[in-house]
Amino acid sequence: MEKINQIIQENNQLKQEYIKQQNILSEKFSVAFKELLSMLFEEIQSLESISWKQFTPYFNDGDALIFTIIEPDFKFSDSSQLTQKQDKLLDEFVHIVDEQSDFMLNSFGDHQKIKVTKEGIEQQYYHEHH
Repeated sequence: MEKINQIIQENNQLKQEYIKQQNILSEKFSVAFKELLSMLFEEIQSLESISWKQFTPYFNDGDALIFTIIEPDFKFSDSSQLTQKQDKLLDEFVHIVDEQSDFMLNSFGDHQKIKVTKEGIEQQYYHEHH
């Protein structure tokens, strides 16, 4: 019994350390993500807003309910063409949002509609999905 209790205690300690490290990484991600957003608005002057929805579906016809991020939508003040560099920056942003769903969930929460402008970030509870 002592051996199993020791293993359980070690496991609990590892879980606590994992949570601590995850929180540290989430905070670093949040800061870096805000810096990335600022850079996007500086590099692309015509960019007015970026918005996306993120949620875990309530129902998925028997399949696993997995946290989902709907691809970001970019709004521009004019219809001028983006440079290749600007287009690449937006593609990289979409890739980060898609690939880092754990950080996005930790940063913004579940069932959220997010809109980013030069002035800041607005969040709204999102419940229109199924």
